[in-house]
Amino acid sequence: MNRLTPRTCPLGMSLLALAALSLGLLTASAAHAAPIFSYQFPASWNGTGTTITDQSPAGHNATTTGAPVLTSNVPSGAPAGAQSFNSVGGGSRTTNTALLTNATIAAAGGFRFDVSINWDGTDNTFHSGKIIDYAGTEYLQIQAVDAGAGTATLRFGFNDDPTMGATLVTPIVPHTWYHVIGTFNTQGNAVAGDGSLSGVAKLDVNGNTITENVTKTNAGDNLNRRIGVGNFSASSGKLIEFHGDIYNPSVSTIPEPATGLLAASSMLLSLLAARRRSS
Repeated sequence: MNRLTPRTCPLGMSLLALAALSLGLLTASAAHAAPIFSYQFPASWNGTGTTITDQSPAGHNATTTGAPVLTSNVPSGAPAGAQSFNSVGGGSRTTNTALLTNATIAAAGGFRFDVSINWDGTDNTFHSGKIIDYAGTEYLQIQAVDAGAGTATLRFGFNDDPTMGATLVTPIVPHTWYHVIGTFNTQGNAVAGDGSLSGVAKLDVNGNTITENVTKTNAGDNLNRRIGVGNFSASSGKLIEFHGDIYNPSVSTIPEPATGLLAASSMLLSLLAARRRSS
């Protein structure tokens, strides 16, 4: 009887062992990713009451501020019955505080803001509209609003500091849907002695990406504030509200860079392809 001998890769590792390694790396990496919240309308809030229910397993609900409303203006491709959160009259803030501390981010490998927005072209008295706001320090917002000219700047900001995230900006126009993703990847960095955390930030708007090296201080952690959607995270009333529609806002931590996983998976696929050709 012929016995099958496990084929080995150039490093002397069997294909089975390499596959196990790839799966192990994938499992370890994915284990670090976790939702902070995901709000979908009207499932999270139907326009009545004050509680916005988190649709993710994290269970981080929010409370409305001011008088936000729901609207049927949604991005193309949204499912039937979907609605957007209009924050001209107010927004929301998570019930819990300190949900994105530097220790939490470092343990996970980074964080991600994900949302679709449609600016209505109007301004507020602060000329700055918060879309997703962690403690007033890290945020997605529009600024440099010129309602007369119909232009504004979208920014992924850090530490509420003009020099951090200075290039993470892009112009937007009103009555246009933008899918916006802001990510911060620690690149494996640990929290420094002063509490800060360095990494690479990316602002992706409708598939166009801007990248910048940034250092996130622990200012937001020390403030012990909530995460706001559509408005500033620190006020009990509407303040610095975004004028427009917000669709499916979510915040999550992200896994550490999976360089080893990608390399092992690529090698595995190449070896499996070679094995098929030789069979």
